[in-house]
Amino acid sequence: MPVVFIHFNEIPAYLIRALNQALLQNRQVVLITDAKTEIPGVSVHDAAVYAKGLEAFENAYVHMSTNSEEFERICIHRWFILKNFMNESNTEVAYYSDSDTMIYSDLALVYEQYKEYDASYTLTENQDNYRWSASACCSYWKKEAINGFCEFVLDTYKNNLATLRKKWDYHLQNQQQGGICDMTLLFLFIEKIKFFPLSKTRNGMCFDQNMLSDENYHEHEYDFGYNKELGREVKTIKMMAGTPHYISKKTNSPIRINAIPEYAKLLEHKKSFKDLAVNFLKRGIRILIPAAKPKKTHGWFGNYKSWQEAAKECRGYEAGNILDTVKTSVLKVKNGKAVYERDSVLFNQLQFSSPLLQAFNASVEKGKLHIIDFGGSLGSSYFQNRKLLTVNELRWAVVEQKHFVEAGKKEIAEQGLQFYYTIAEAVQEQDAQVLLLSSVVQYFEDPYQLIAELLSYNFKYIIVDRTAFIEDAAERITRQVVPPEIYTASYPAWFLNESKFVKAFGGKYELLNEFKSAFDDDGSLEDGKRIYRKGFYFKLKTR
Repeated sequence: MPVVFIHFNEIPAYLIRALNQALLQNRQVVLITDAKTEIPGVSVHDAAVYAKGLEAFENAYVHMSTNSEEFERICIHRWFILKNFMNESNTEVAYYSDSDTMIYSDLALVYEQYKEYDASYTLTENQDNYRWSASACCSYWKKEAINGFCEFVLDTYKNNLATLRKKWDYHLQNQQQGGICDMTLLFLFIEKIKFFPLSKTRNGMCFDQNMLSDENYHEHEYDFGYNKELGREVKTIKMMAGTPHYISKKTNSPIRINAIPEYAKLLEHKKSFKDLAVNFLKRGIRILIPAAKPKKTHGWFGNYKSWQEAAKECRGYEAGNILDTVKTSVLKVKNGKAVYERDSVLFNQLQFSSPLLQAFNASVEKGKLHIIDFGGSLGSSYFQNRKLLTVNELRWAVVEQKHFVEAGKKEIAEQGLQFYYTIAEAVQEQDAQVLLLSSVVQYFEDPYQLIAELLSYNFKYIIVDRTAFIEDAAERITRQVVPPEIYTASYPAWFLNESKFVKAFGGKYELLNEFKSAFDDDGSLEDGKRIYRKGFYFKLKTR
């Protein structure tokens, strides 16, 4: 019985780790990929050979997810590729494994427990509130079942979209990440076959559903805690005779785990203490001697007397690399190759702020939402929130620096999103209904003069987000250095006093809500002063 991995693009180190682990106890390990590679002991196949049927799926697919369209399509592609591989190689039963899954058993022997079923993959018992999710990252497939699943996928998209839209509407109405993906289809397919969930314990063993949660088949099923090797909280792993076991909370007994998804990838990020010790000894350094604390290379530095003093040590926003980096990322979002970007960093899963979305939706009037996004880059907040807003008419105007506006007008603008040089220009094109100030006020030399100027436009609502504050009466000017993996830049930045900031709006606006930033953790400056980021929702007072 082949153990089949399907992977697109370059071969990462974690996949090599997973393949080598699978080879320890499995005779036939197959990699189907579009990369040109040779891996000792692994039978490598060209993915293009097994691409039949993808055109029919591509034509039928309807995107209903906060994840990128490209990502969701690829996730479903693999099942058609697996189907074609099994048909053309006349394989009656195959085990499929995700690229980051560590396998610890002879899966042909383990299959004896599941051979009566058409397919077996992992599933959680709790499927309330349209969770509708099953995972085949660890899965056994009979040939008839994988053929049936691919037919089911095509039929669902062609003839039963209403079922999928119920789940997607629930996500939109409740502002939840996710939506329709192969995991949804796998869940619905269970009703068509004889099925057993591999995440459910059978004869003292099972397959892991997600090591980053204490849930497997049942909620709160296994011990869960901080793992020093991985540097994060995961299910508690107890190695017994070279095989991982999880500890059942209900019986306090060890359960053998045949395979663990994500583990290979997590292991790439953390070296074991043994590895570190060997490296230290090779370098002639005693482990008990603490290493020197590395010098901080990015973040916020200094306590400057003036904006000009800080600016002299900064490179500023004008550096061309910033615009180029942001534009490249935003275009990928616009073209469906990523879900959204924040500060030029791309994400394949949508992250959003519920309080921010609530403020947007509360500002809708007669089905219309008109937003002026001051300092809105190339439309980051627009692309992040547009699909989650329940409006009939969305008009989003970004006001930015000249070179950003020129790039936005030329390459990013679309129906609903436009770019302007000034607020005065923007308000001539649309109602001055909502002003959005997201991570912008702290980057102006005189934040309070800026606020006074903005208030003169009499926006009905002002929404502030990701604004930086210091837990101190004295406000502070710092030098912010951007992490080099994002782009090379530095600029002056304020940490404001929250009470003083809110008071600047108080004469003219009523504070309706305040909330913590959904994307920025609290921290501290060099002298230990606590810093944090918040948002506020203001409404123009009626006279």
